Amino acid sequence: MTNEERILKILETMQTEMKSMQTEMKSIQTEIKSIQTEIKSIQTEIKSMQTEIRTLNQQQKQTIEMVSDLIRIVGNTNAAVEELREGQFHLETEVKEIKEGQKSIYQLLGEHEIAIRTLQRRPV
Repeated sequence: MTNEERILKILETMQTEMKSMQTEMKSIQTEIKSIQTEIKSIQTEIKSMQTEIRTLNQQQKQTIEMVSDLIRIVGNTNAAVEELREGQFHLETEVKEIKEGQKSIYQLLGEHEIAIRTLQRRPV
């Protein structure tokens, strides 16, 4: 084999290897484009999730404010109920005292006198 034939054979082998490398490069480029597309999709999903997280954080703040308001309202309501109970206790005490006073007056005047006066006040 002559030098020219050897060189030609080497060149042909190199050309075949170059074509193979070009095919591999195209395949790698296709994979890279696919990966880039996936990365863009993931970035879009991340942005969407970040937006959802912001929304959830805002809703959480609103919920916390509402719960705080409800706690304050319940506290106020409990205080008002306690005041009403105290007022009711005082009224019940006063009613008992008035009843006791009426009994004493009733005993002093006599049942008959009170019955007559009650009948006199009623319209006929």
